[in-house]
Amino acid sequence: MRYEAAIFDLDGTLVDTKPDYRYTLVRMVLGSFGMDAKDEVIDLFWYGTHRNGIISSEFKLEPSDFWRIYQKYETPQLRSRYIQAYSDVGSLRELKGMGIPIGVVTSARRDIAELELALVGRELVDELVLTRAEEGSISKPNPHGLQVCMERLGTRDTPYVGNADEDIIMAKCEGIDSINIDRGEVALTQKPKMRIRSLDQLLHFYR
Repeated sequence: MRYEAAIFDLDGTLVDTKPDYRYTLVRMVLGSFGMDAKDEVIDLFWYGTHRNGIISSEFKLEPSDFWRIYQKYETPQLRSRYIQAYSDVGSLRELKGMGIPIGVVTSARRDIAELELALVGRELVDELVLTRAEEGSISKPNPHGLQVCMERLGTRDTPYVGNADEDIIMAKCEGIDSINIDRGEVALTQKPKMRIRSLDQLLHFYR
């Protein structure tokens, strides 16, 4: 097997965001409504594939109200205190040296995505697709973002490398291989095509 391109998720795949970030951010949002939540409920929201349903059922809030305040508190300044690139992102530079085009498909807001890509190496990423309505795309796990990225890269011969269930679902919906990078944070309910523990293992599929 030798792929022609590589497409990655961002947060939890290329960039390590410390757990305290999600607990701090979500509690800031909930605090504005006079509410709080346990860590495990915040984890469910953070990694879940139906976040609006979790907001309604667990936080007892209207999703539109929650997201309005969330956008206020989710800033690059806050996030920068909690993030770092994973030690194995050097594999992207090796892929680039092999002539492999690289894409990133993420649900992050543009300013957050650019902040994180700066840690990885913005020059290594040929195409960035943000699966957000304001960017003209559809949220994960809808495969629209993957479709756009593959069209821009000029190939469908690529896996999607991510860390969560929504990444696996999105790849399956589009009919491409899903590769789960196991960072030891997410308990999956979906089965990926392959699982790796380091991005270094990806290089095997491009030689």
